[in-house]
Amino acid sequence: MSYTDDDKSVSDNAPIELYLFEIGAESYSMTSGNIPIQYSGKLFKPLAGLKRSSLKAITSQSSNTAVSIDVPITHDIVKKYGIQVTPPSIKITIYRWQRYTNNFIVYWSGPVSSISIKNEIATFKTPGQFGS
Repeated sequence: MSYTDDDKSVSDNAPIELYLFEIGAESYSMTSGNIPIQYSGKLFKPLAGLKRSSLKAITSQSSNTAVSIDVPITHDIVKKYGIQVTPPSIKITIYRWQRYTNNFIVYWSGPVSSISIKNEIATFKTPGQFGS
């Protein structure tokens, strides 16, 4: 069974999202799921409070659509980069994993355009790019 088959299935559609933040050779990996997941040589650990805005399909006719990812301010990436005047170039990749067939896809990828902090949450905003 393929990822697409899982995604269309009423009974087997249970994707878990994995978030990879990359800053040069440094990376931070986390998941919104409740179990740790090993993928592509990295361990994605559950992070309470991790969430994102909704995604819309991007086409060559649509404008770029931003995605916002909320991370608790207690996470190391926020402590290290969240309050810098000019944070380094950060790339975010969101993977989706179908647990029943163990299939992964890249669901979103883009550079961080801004980081804002409000109360106990840091919001990383990334514009989507068609064909990236």
